[in-house]
Amino acid sequence: MNANNNDFYESNLINLRKPLNIRSLAKSNQKIWQAYNFFTKKTEEIKSIIQDGEKIASFVTEIVAERLVFIQITVENELNAYIVFETLNARGIELSSTDLLKNYLFSLFQDPEVLEIAQSQWQGIINTVRMEKFPSFMRYYLKMKHNRVRGDRLFKLVREDITDAEQAFYLLDQLENYSNLFLALDNPKDEFWGKTPENYPHVRALNILGVKQAYPVLFAAYQHFDPEDFTRVLKLAATISFRYSIVSSLNPKELDTVYNQVAIKIENGQIKSPQQVFNELRQVYVPDDKFKQDFSLLAISTKGPKKKLVRYILSKLEADASGVEVNEDSFSIEHIRPQEPTDDWRQHFPDARREEMVDRLGNLTLLEPALNCEIGEKSYQLKREKYQQSVYTLTAIIKAEEWTADSLYNRQRDLARQAVHIWKSDFLEDSTRQS
Repeated sequence: MNANNNDFYESNLINLRKPLNIRSLAKSNQKIWQAYNFFTKKTEEIKSIIQDGEKIASFVTEIVAERLVFIQITVENELNAYIVFETLNARGIELSSTDLLKNYLFSLFQDPEVLEIAQSQWQGIINTVRMEKFPSFMRYYLKMKHNRVRGDRLFKLVREDITDAEQAFYLLDQLENYSNLFLALDNPKDEFWGKTPENYPHVRALNILGVKQAYPVLFAAYQHFDPEDFTRVLKLAATISFRYSIVSSLNPKELDTVYNQVAIKIENGQIKSPQQVFNELRQVYVPDDKFKQDFSLLAISTKGPKKKLVRYILSKLEADASGVEVNEDSFSIEHIRPQEPTDDWRQHFPDARREEMVDRLGNLTLLEPALNCEIGEKSYQLKREKYQQSVYTLTAIIKAEEWTADSLYNRQRDLARQAVHIWKSDFLEDSTRQS
């Protein structure tokens, strides 16, 4: 017996591989390794005990057990019990609301075979949505049913709504159904839109604008409206987002609240048509006068991620002016007053506002890449001659005698008048171009 115990002890020491890089371990695991080394060293110092089974039993029961400390943690409710368990079980790994939700749902399935089905369905949802995006996806779904859904309340809301296996399966079915839509809303080229290509420009617009508050409304509309009406709501969401968030830069929390309320009403059957959706969203639809005023002062950097937004705006303005759709990637963005102006350019623009004016929309236009390279930072007179050779109507009509701050203001006011009817709701009564 003594020999066997000794062999077992030495075998386990040999089989335990030391980590190649201790510092690469999580801090909690580093402490476990340090504890292992400490007790290994101490047990090696008492070989007279570990080589005798009777002495080992006595050592464990009379010395070790008497010195063990047990901690009792009392929690107020089941929610806190899940949190404590998951936190301790993870040994210092930050608690995930997604893991909490998963574990709670699985706890409702008593039959092992049923649980296996639920686990497979859950994994399919996660594979579609991706783990890092699941909290956002879950929040959009819950906003069809609850007001003011915060990320830290997801688990609590689900626990209140779902109390048995049947309800848990219903939730999983719903999440599986909406997961494909969620994925497609982030990608206008997703095969999901294959049968409805008319949705492509509106999904692309929402992507470029980076405004996601409308997702709960789009979830509900997709579920309860026919495809044609869903497209109308999708277009409306892109229009409102552009006017409210991009041009007028209004409070995103208010927009989020209104969309939340509309999504709930669609889900409850209180709203049954796109027109009713617009009637409810009218409060966040920026009036034409304010939109035109804000657009006439709009400046957007052409550097970094905002460059796509500038291309989107210019292509829409050009399509309206020429009647021809424009590929957003086919042109160069021309700064009429150059980004790095010479002294001749500087005299026409106030020093205090020079940097802001270079990115004002009135100073930007579309131009063929070859012409753009040719004119560079040359004088306005030479630029104007080249503009006349452009196929882009918005550029060819630039004919101011000189390019000054006033010229820029006047052009941007003209563009603002265009913008009013380009980004206008289809649900308003017959609209006419404002002059």
